[in-house]
Amino acid sequence: MTTPALELIATCFQSQQFPEAAGPEIVMAGRSNVGKSSLINQLAGRASRLKLKQRARVSQKPGCTRSINFYRFGIHAILVDLPGYGYAQLPAGLREKLKQLVGTYFTNRSTITLLVHIVDARLDLQPLDWKMLEWGGHFHYPYLLLLNKCDKLSRSLLVQRERKIKQSLRSKYPEVQSQAVSAMTGHGIAACKKIIHEAIQTYQNRQ
Repeated sequence: MTTPALELIATCFQSQQFPEAAGPEIVMAGRSNVGKSSLINQLAGRASRLKLKQRARVSQKPGCTRSINFYRFGIHAILVDLPGYGYAQLPAGLREKLKQLVGTYFTNRSTITLLVHIVDARLDLQPLDWKMLEWGGHFHYPYLLLLNKCDKLSRSLLVQRERKIKQSLRSKYPEVQSQAVSAMTGHGIAACKKIIHEAIQTYQNRQ
């Protein structure tokens, strides 16, 4: 499977700035400190020749992303990077504004093909993680839960963490797929790309 190109096409601080829906959209969501941007860059390949400003921006300070960023992802798809959630130091007014922006995106976007939700493999699912799962369940999006930073765990402990999270999802969200990944080592990236590719193909077959 070829590595998709990643090209920034829009940075949106309000819903009026959203580009026209023009193909399947892969949505990336997660807490502000979970390594989302690094993982996006892994999906696009570390050997990408794109200029740094066109790649997912990796900040030294989590919680700095205050926009929804749209990237062209390969030939046929769009990758949508949502603002990280759960960053307590943002002013309450800004947190509410971001919540409304994301809510408007989910409510009015008919081309969402897969919601990729990134969590920390070392932690139990947090209350805001469950809120995201509820949101995805409400809209009935195909859902992929990525357990990032798995390189921080021993193999035996990772197996235990994967088993525990799958058990916690089974009763309420049995349709949610999960995959351990590492933005640092590339572990699980090929499997993640395969799931994304299948979601895009499913979308295209329905058109």
